Amino acid sequence: MDRFFVGLQLAGNGVALVVAVLLPAFSTFQGLWGLAYLSGALLTGAFALYPMKLSAIGPAKVSTDGKRAVVPAAIRRTRWPYQSAFAGAYLALLIYAISIFGLYF
Repeated sequence: MDRFFVGLQLAGNGVALVVAVLLPAFSTFQGLWGLAYLSGALLTGAFALYPMKLSAIGPAKVSTDGKRAVVPAAIRRTRWPYQSAFAGAYLALLIYAISIFGLYF
């Protein structure tokens, strides 16, 4: 089930990338269109960062209770660079969408 949601998230990021690249052209470059391309660059970077897993930021008490199949060093490794990149991309795309919202509605 977890793989399904990861695939769904990656597909959503792919759709957001296409929207970020095409939306400024469809809106005749009105609003803060540079944010849309920044969003596209961040999403492209997020796809490049996806395979990378780094240690979580901040102190953590690692417990291996109930997680015998996972070595303790791997428990706190997350995809935070990927998650940070696509979250920033969504924020930039949202700000761009807000900047053109008044032009169409």
